[in-house]
Amino acid sequence: MKKRVYCTLCVLCIVSFFHECYAQTSAKDSIGEKPLMPKATLLEIYEPNMVISERERNRLKNERITEEKRRRSILDTLDIGEGKRKRLIRDIYKDPFSERLLKALATAKLKAIKD
Repeated sequence: MKKRVYCTLCVLCIVSFFHECYAQTSAKDSIGEKPLMPKATLLEIYEPNMVISERERNRLKNERITEEKRRRSILDTLDIGEGKRKRLIRDIYKDPFSERLLKALATAKLKAIKD
C-alpha cells in the first residue's frame, strides 16, 4: 500500500513538472511576435531637439573610442610603474576625467613639449 501511494505521488510530481515546462514553451509564445514598441518616446514627443540622431550618437561613440585609444597609447609610452599604469588605464574606462589621469596626461604633454 505504501509503495502504491509513493509511486502515485512520484508520478504526479513528474507530471506536474513536465506540465510546468510545457507551459513555458506553449505555441502562442513561440510564434515570434515582437513586443509592441512605441514609435516615439516621451522625450521625442515633447522635446525633439534634445534627442540626438543615431548617426550623431555613432559619431560621438567613435570619437570617444579613438580618444580612449590615444590616451592609452600615451600611457604606454610613459615611464611609470605597472601598478600605476593599470590604475590609469582603469581610469580611462571608468572615470575619464579623474584627477590622477588628467595629471598624468598633462605631465606627458609637458615632457613632449620640452623634447
